[in-house]
Amino acid sequence: SAAIRHAMSGGAMPSGFGARMEELLQPARARLGDALVAQLWTLGKGMTQEQAVRYALEGEDRVEAPLQTGRMPVAAPLTTLTGREWEIAELIARGLSNKAIADELVISPATAARHVANILAKLGFSSRTQVATWVVEHNRV
Repeated sequence: SAAIRHAMSGGAMPSGFGARMEELLQPARARLGDALVAQLWTLGKGMTQEQAVRYALEGEDRVEAPLQTGRMPVAAPLTTLTGREWEIAELIARGLSNKAIADELVISPATAARHVANILAKLGFSSRTQVATWVVEHNRV
């Protein structure tokens, strides 16, 4: 549905889409783990609209492409982070501290720290280095 929405909107996602998508994906991440959810997300994005509808109607036993057992993405879709969180993740990748992020964005250090904590939680990471690596891998810096 996200791919269809993306195509229908001409590539522009509605305000709040990332936060809503995160809310919808959180139960799946909690049950299946980030890596499997990311892998399934990628599988779903590769489906045509007809394949996605057929899959939804016929159930989980009808996956047309096998799950890959090789290298899997570490985090879920790029819509996972809000625009502000992406901005802060990019500043983390540049090596800025919470105080420096707060100064750069004219927000309080506590707000910067809360955003960093949200980013870590959403991506399932435990360190700023992992966030920086993820941002670089997604060509955002």
